[in-house]
Amino acid sequence: MGAFFLIRSNAEDGHHLLERAQTHVEAQGFQSPVIFSTEDYKLYLYDKLVASVDNHVTQSNSDFCSCTGTLLYRGLIGVAALKRFYDDFQPDRIPLEGLYGAFCVIIRKNARTFLLI
Repeated sequence: MGAFFLIRSNAEDGHHLLERAQTHVEAQGFQSPVIFSTEDYKLYLYDKLVASVDNHVTQSNSDFCSCTGTLLYRGLIGVAALKRFYDDFQPDRIPLEGLYGAFCVIIRKNARTFLLI
């Protein structure tokens, strides 16, 4: 199991929310999140507790594709699946064929963010 939380940049109590969320996930054993920052939010992404595997890929333009849970896509798993899903993803045509697992994908593409559960 992995974890994430997202805090909007304009949240009035953003600092308080961050402290509460970090306390909660750290009490469960999560540590050292990868942090994605945009002008609108910060995303805190934690590795799985029982398996240390990369759960995100980043692009040179600050776009990314990340996942909590297990994502299988077109016969791929892990980083390879995330890369392929990012490449295939279009907001108006979400690539569902060959997509399996129990997951939440957080994808930022062309400066727009999407959550798929």
